[in-house]
Amino acid sequence: MLAMNEEIQHRQYKDLDSLLIVPREKLAFNVTINTHYKWSQLHYITKTLQQKGEYDAVKRTCFGMLLGFNPQGYFCAGLLYSIMIHRITERQSMDHELWFAIGKSNVRLSKQEFCLITRLKFGPMPDVFRRPYEVATEGIHDRYWNRQESAKLQALLDTFRGGNFQRPGDATKMALVLITNNILFGQDYRRRVTPWLLSLMEDIDAWNVFPWGHYVWKLTLDYLLKEFEVPDSSVTKKTRLHYNIYRFT
Repeated sequence: MLAMNEEIQHRQYKDLDSLLIVPREKLAFNVTINTHYKWSQLHYITKTLQQKGEYDAVKRTCFGMLLGFNPQGYFCAGLLYSIMIHRITERQSMDHELWFAIGKSNVRLSKQEFCLITRLKFGPMPDVFRRPYEVATEGIHDRYWNRQESAKLQALLDTFRGGNFQRPGDATKMALVLITNNILFGQDYRRRVTPWLLSLMEDIDAWNVFPWGHYVWKLTLDYLLKEFEVPDSSVTKKTRLHYNIYRFT
């Protein structure tokens, strides 16, 4: 019986090897992972919103549940890497799915699980991306940055943290853009604010019905697949690998 169990385990091990996208001989454990999302900014966002009496307004938006995340939570880069290198080929998988071998189980991460975890909406994409960007008259961009061609994320953050808002509701709109660019998109402060966000934030109703889950899941999936590519032939277990994680992880 013991010999039979050992044979079954050996066969399962070999079967798993045939499914692994990253071969075992390519697995490297000398890894550095840099994360670029800014969960720590939730502390400043929440504090400013409370001071300006607009915390409840953001709480009622489609991003309200994100304010409940613990900004001091820990991100385990080693765990993420360990999961990603156990990604497997699944014959019945769809394009938007990732499959992993976790212990003796095959585990799926797809847009369904992403929706359950984040509670962000999925649905058809609007045409906001195809419309040329125009600075809204008397909008945030017009009033705070004098219709400059673009606004930097750092400038937006500085304005928000300064707390000198010109009109009620401005703090809410800026907070939504900061959550999107710095947390969901994981963009660096040196980058420009995504132009279509500046248009969308002027209409809170349109913001709330936007399929954020669909958009952010695709970005996250693309970055996970791009960053955790199979190492080339020069990589050994002594090689130090560097990964950058953007988007919502």
